[in-house]
Amino acid sequence: MHTKFFIRVITVAVIALFIISCKNKSMQTAASVVQNQQEIVIYTPHGMDMRDFIIKEFRERTGIKTTIISAGTGALLQQIATDPHTPQGDVFWGGGADSLEAYKYLFQPYTSEQEPYFLQGYDTGEQLWHSLSLMPMVIVYNTMLVPKDKIPTTWSALLDPYFANQLRMGDPVFSGSSFSMLCTLLAVFGQYSSGWKNIETLSNLLGYNGVTSRSEDVYTSVAAGEAFAGLTFEDAVIALKAQNANVDIIYPTEGTTIVPEGVALLHNARHPEEAKQFIEFVLSKDVQAMVSEQWHRRSIRIDVDPPKGSVPLQSIHKLPYNYALIADKKTFIITHWQTIRSIR
Repeated sequence: MHTKFFIRVITVAVIALFIISCKNKSMQTAASVVQNQQEIVIYTPHGMDMRDFIIKEFRERTGIKTTIISAGTGALLQQIATDPHTPQGDVFWGGGADSLEAYKYLFQPYTSEQEPYFLQGYDTGEQLWHSLSLMPMVIVYNTMLVPKDKIPTTWSALLDPYFANQLRMGDPVFSGSSFSMLCTLLAVFGQYSSGWKNIETLSNLLGYNGVTSRSEDVYTSVAAGEAFAGLTFEDAVIALKAQNANVDIIYPTEGTTIVPEGVALLHNARHPEEAKQFIEFVLSKDVQAMVSEQWHRRSIRIDVDPPKGSVPLQSIHKLPYNYALIADKKTFIITHWQTIRSIR
């Protein structure tokens, strides 16, 4: 009797151990699947419309899952820089080259397969970031509010008191494109005392509400008739014109900068191979053509047509723009801008 009872106890124990063992193996397998699951984290300042469309296309074509962290270029780069050795993400997608160059220590070199098709002169050669599209800095004005004799054909024309409290500009502290705009103005006005004096005059004309934290508020407010004119980038105005908005675009006669926006592989990317797939995807001919057609951005590729409604690139008076030099001076430029805004 005791022997039978003992055998039953042993049998139950063996079965229990077997079940636990199978359960543990199942849990380990599930954990392994999760760990091996393809997923990348992408930092991007891109607007929701283009961002979501391209991300959806990437997921469908590759099966790679993505997590998006979205904010202004400056805010995102500062966030990553707080702990550059253990970034949460894999790719930085978007942002002006001058901003990317200022934080290039956050990125690792990567040579793209698409490089033979790139326009020359829009990178530093270090392969730490790749140009995606070209963004000429322009003036947008409302055609219903600004009379012909007040159309600002030059950057200097924006210093006219006529535009007091009727101008819009993004905040260079948070927006990469707005930092590029500030540097463009300094390239025109000069980076010494006379140039900063003009920036101070412009700041006063902008007033309290003229500087926006979101760069898209510049051109949307002009289109809505909330301001006479704004300082912005080309593709946004071309898109508004295509929608028959009451706006027009000015390429100032003093010249302007053509700053590329870029894409970069983060230094300690957790999923580098999947991240490289995303970089190749956004640089590919079909995606670049899609961006040009639907979002009116000039491609960095020589085999992609320019956006409809844009002027030939060669017709724009292009000012020299040294990414490395601008990057070195970024802290000084931002600090000086903040000082001007605080004493306004």
